[in-house]
Amino acid sequence: MMEFLPLEAKDYPSLKPLFAGANHPHSEYSLSSLILWGRCALATDYAYDGDAVFISETSLADPKERFLLLPIPAGGRFPPAVLKKKALEAGFSEYRFVHDSYISQYGMDEVEKYFKVSDQPGYHDYVYRAKDLASLHGRDLAKKRNLARRFEKDCGLNGWTIETARLSSADGQACVECLDRWRTERSGDWTDVLERERKAILAALGSFDALELRGLMVIIAGVARGFGVASRLSGDTGVLHFEKASDRHKGLYQYLDRECARLLFEGWDWINKEGDMEDPGLARAKESYVPAKRVRSYRLETP
Repeated sequence: MMEFLPLEAKDYPSLKPLFAGANHPHSEYSLSSLILWGRCALATDYAYDGDAVFISETSLADPKERFLLLPIPAGGRFPPAVLKKKALEAGFSEYRFVHDSYISQYGMDEVEKYFKVSDQPGYHDYVYRAKDLASLHGRDLAKKRNLARRFEKDCGLNGWTIETARLSSADGQACVECLDRWRTERSGDWTDVLERERKAILAALGSFDALELRGLMVIIAGVARGFGVASRLSGDTGVLHFEKASDRHKGLYQYLDRECARLLFEGWDWINKEGDMEDPGLARAKESYVPAKRVRSYRLETP
């Protein structure tokens, strides 16, 4: 039986080669993200099975809510029959964040021989061409482009300098202060979800170098007013995990998003912006950038 251990930042170096060869297209399979979010809402653990790794996640609010992710790497070694056998041997009854690439590999009919398959609304990733978001060219992105330009113009008219700086571990305090200002702006509608995200961001800032994260800050008149943090997902894709900016500067979000795409995704063709968690406002915002594709997510439950 697999022995599951807590997933921590110290495990990153040993697990990185396995994740690098996995090529799972869903954002849930970012090793950095799994570590950052561990113990925020879910207890994230891992176990070796030969030369593969299984990841488990257990709700901190309800320990009965627990599931596995697809093994790392999956390759062709884990068809549905084997996947079911491994889950039952490990004491689990379901997998989540099973992407459509896995379903397509074996066919829905084959998967449904062993699992009850259901959709995971809110967890279908939005994926964009990095070059599109870095340039904001074209009619579909004209509004975003104009807002970013307006931000630059307004700062110029007010005599405010704009600096875009790459993040390092030394910038943690500046980002924390920026995050706290962002939180104050939302004091009236602060939620448990935002609080969990804040914990994950603080974890990112504390383990920035160790997890090989990429990030940048937008500094207006000497004060950090926005930042973004990304990590590697696969050979051609990065995930933009966090993107925070003050609402008091119109166009800042669009400017920040453009700069993140331009500077953080060098060497990657695609930007994965994760799902929308069934939040209508978040869904509209992500659709407004015209995703090139979506990565669907499914639950596989043993009968």
